[in-house]
Amino acid sequence: MIVERSRAGDQYGLAIAISGMNPADGAVLTADGETKIAALETSALKGAINQDAELARELLVYFARKAAERHIGLIAPEASARQRIHAALLDWAEVHKGQWRIAKMPKHRELAERARVDESQTAAAIAALIASGVARRDYPGLAITDIDELRRLAS
Repeated sequence: MIVERSRAGDQYGLAIAISGMNPADGAVLTADGETKIAALETSALKGAINQDAELARELLVYFARKAAERHIGLIAPEASARQRIHAALLDWAEVHKGQWRIAKMPKHRELAERARVDESQTAAAIAALIASGVARRDYPGLAITDIDELRRLAS
């Protein structure tokens, strides 16, 4: 197993292998922030897990925690309604052709439920993001034009 730390902006040649994209598309994987990369040989990992149930459990718990760290439910209890809305939007955001976007915007009700706010607060927060230039409507989704600012607003 290889574990490597990287800084924001670092790029990786394994992007095609990781993403499953066609090599002709010229995929590039870029770290958004400080990142840890773990490369595991499948057969060695399977063998270790099959031999040690405790190791399997610990790996499962570790990766589940890492995946859950971004989830809206783990945002600080004192976070404002807007922070929770912005964090929820980050959960839906992904890079598509080099642009951060939400492919299909959730309904205001769904976003409000996830962020534990009223629908009117959700609508106002989205309108403010668009008005400030952090995002723009790109039906049926939302293009995130300033991902760093959205992250700052969510924290």
